[in-house]
Amino acid sequence: MPITVFSPYNSKPVVVRDADVGRAVRDQGGKVFYVLQTSDGKSHYGSPTRNSSPEYESLAAKLAQQASDQPDAVADEAPVAHDARGKRRSTSRIRIVLLLVLLVIVVVTYLFTIGPFGKLQWRWPVPDTTPELSDSPIAPDGADPQAGE
Repeated sequence: MPITVFSPYNSKPVVVRDADVGRAVRDQGGKVFYVLQTSDGKSHYGSPTRNSSPEYESLAAKLAQQASDQPDAVADEAPVAHDARGKRRSTSRIRIVLLLVLLVIVVVTYLFTIGPFGKLQWRWPVPDTTPELSDSPIAPDGADPQAGE
């Protein structure tokens, strides 16, 4: 739920998130201030320092009172509050990046399975350890196989 606080520098309204309480935010002029909770815990205000003093809290209460005392006709002429929540990310950009990554994975998978690089043998050659057969009828242990016992 958005919270509207007044900038301590230019007294203009700034819209912030609930999560920004205690954090630094920027106003329309780019000045940094902190969104703090009042001492009674019922509302929020803008302070130039993280550790606020009662004078900043009273200044914020005075600005809020002035804003609520304005008649409706003057409120229509008032400038629109600056939205300090930031821009949302474009989901289309994220989708395009994800599709490109998926396309690269599919192309690489094709190339190394059924594509041109899939027919290459990526195995290391196994050395031939079978003994050589000789033309000589003599067995390797020196005995003649045809001589009988």
